[in-house]
Amino acid sequence: MLDAHFPPHIEDIVPLSTLCRVSCLMTAVASEDQQLFGRKRRGAIEQEHSAIATPNRPRKRVKRRRQSQEETNTVYWDSLSKLWLTRRALDELDRRNSPRASPVKPTVARSLDLGNTPGQLENLSTQLKRFARHGGPDLRDLGGVSSAREMSRLMLIPYLQYPEPSIPNSTAHVMPSNQSSSRTKSKSRNTLGDSTAKTTTSKTKKTSPYDPNFEQNLIDNSIYPDDYDFPDGRDPPRPDNENKILIRLGQPRPSLSPSQFSNKEFRTFKQTDSRALNEDAVMSDVFPLIQGTARIPSAKNMVFGNLEPLTHGNFVDAKPDFYDGAHPAQIDMRIREELGLYIIPATQGQAPALPTFFTEVKGPDGSGAVAKRQACHDGVLGERGVRKFMAFGVDDSESVYDNNAYTITSTYHSATGTLQVYTIHQIQPIDHENPPEYHMTQLNTFAITGTAERFREGVGAFRNARDWAKEQRDGLIVAANGRVMGMPKETSTLEPSTHSISQSSIGPDAVESETSADELSQDVG
Repeated sequence: MLDAHFPPHIEDIVPLSTLCRVSCLMTAVASEDQQLFGRKRRGAIEQEHSAIATPNRPRKRVKRRRQSQEETNTVYWDSLSKLWLTRRALDELDRRNSPRASPVKPTVARSLDLGNTPGQLENLSTQLKRFARHGGPDLRDLGGVSSAREMSRLMLIPYLQYPEPSIPNSTAHVMPSNQSSSRTKSKSRNTLGDSTAKTTTSKTKKTSPYDPNFEQNLIDNSIYPDDYDFPDGRDPPRPDNENKILIRLGQPRPSLSPSQFSNKEFRTFKQTDSRALNEDAVMSDVFPLIQGTARIPSAKNMVFGNLEPLTHGNFVDAKPDFYDGAHPAQIDMRIREELGLYIIPATQGQAPALPTFFTEVKGPDGSGAVAKRQACHDGVLGERGVRKFMAFGVDDSESVYDNNAYTITSTYHSATGTLQVYTIHQIQPIDHENPPEYHMTQLNTFAITGTAERFREGVGAFRNARDWAKEQRDGLIVAANGRVMGMPKETSTLEPSTHSISQSSIGPDAVESETSADELSQDVG
C-alpha cells in the first residue's frame, strides 16, 4: 500500500498529490515494456486467427531485406574499442536520439483524481495499479523523448574522448557496445505527425584518415602505427632486415654530391618549397625535386578502388599522392587473375601493380598526423599484397612469415620541411583465430629544408628507398613467375578476380618517369 510508506500528516510537509504523481510516473515507465509486449502479442494472436479463417489465401512472398548503409556503418562504429569525440560521432548521437515515431495516443484519459477523503486514500493503491495498466500519466508534453530506453543513450557523452592531436593513442574510455558509436551526417530530420512518423533519408560518409576513429579501427584489426603503446607493455616489433635497409638508404648518390647539387640549387629548392601555398603546389613544384628521375613505374593521386578492404570498417579507398609499382606485364597473367584484388590497385590503363613504395604529401596547412595515417593505410595495403604474392604457389604458407619488411611508405610535410621514411612488415598471428599483425616502423626523419647537407642526406635516402623497393619487388616477381611455370594451368588457389586491366591510357602523371642520362650514369649501384 502506498499510504503505508508515508508518515501521518505528510501532506503538511509535501503535498500528497506531488508524491502520488511521482509514483505514477515511476510505475508508468516500468510498465511501458509490458504494455508494448501485450500489444505485440494481441496482434500476433489476431494474425494467427486470420490465417486459420482463410487457409486458401496464398502467402505473400517475404522479400529479404538488404542491410542499409546506415546499418553497415553502425556495425563499424560499434566495433571500435575506443570512440573519439568528433563531429560525425555527435551527428550519429543526434540521429540515434531523434524521435522515430509519434507518441501513442492514450486509449483512456491519463489523469487521476487523487482526492482528499480517507476513503479515497485507502483505495489509492488499487487506483494507481489500474491507472498504470492503462498507460499511466500523459507524457506527450515531454517532446523529443520517444521511450524510457532512449534516455539511456544520453549517457553516451561521458564515454566519448576528446582527440589529442599530439598524442593520438592516449588513454580513452572503453565504450559499451550497445551505445552510440557510429558517425553519420544526416541530411534530414524526422518530422513528427499525429499518428505516423515520416521516414528519414540520411547520407552516410565513409570514414577517412582525417578522423581519429580511422586509426582506432586499424588498431582494432591488428594494424599498428609507429611506436604504438601496447596495453601489456610489450615493445613494438621491428623488422629483422631494418639494419640492412638503413645501410642501403645511407649510401651516397653521386647526383646529389656538392659538385652536382650546389648550395645555390638548395636555396632554389627552399624558396620553391616556401612559395608552395597548398598541397597541389607542393606536388607539382616541390616533390619532383625530391622524387628524382629514376625509371620506375609510378602514379600520382591514384584511387585504389580495386583492392579488397583491409577491415570491415566503412573506409574511404586509399589514394596515395605517389606510389611505385611494377608494370602489369611483368607479372604472369595467372597471378594477376587470382591476386587481382590484392596486387592491382586500380584498373585504369597500365596502372602500376604490386605497389611497395608510397608517399603522402601535405601542404603548409596540412596535418602531419593525417599524413601518417594515410601512409600507414597505403603501406599495409602494399605489404598485404606482397604477402599474398609470396604465398602464391607455395605449399607451406607459414614460410612467408619471415619478419622482414618489403614495403616502404613515407611522408613529406612542407610546413616543416620534414621527410619521414617508414617500413611496414607483417608478423605471424598468435593463433588461427587472429589475423596477422602489421607494424609501421620509422626508419629516419630528415629536415631537408635545414641545410644543403641535410637535403642531400634525406633526398638521397628517399631515392635509395625507391631503388631498394624496386629491387625487392622485381625479385618477388621473378620468383612467383618461376613457381607458376611449374604449375598446371587449371591450378587455382584463390577466387579469380573479376577485374582486369584496361588498355586505355592513364595520363602522363601515372606513367613511369623519364630518366636523364646524367642520373643513370651517376646513380649506378
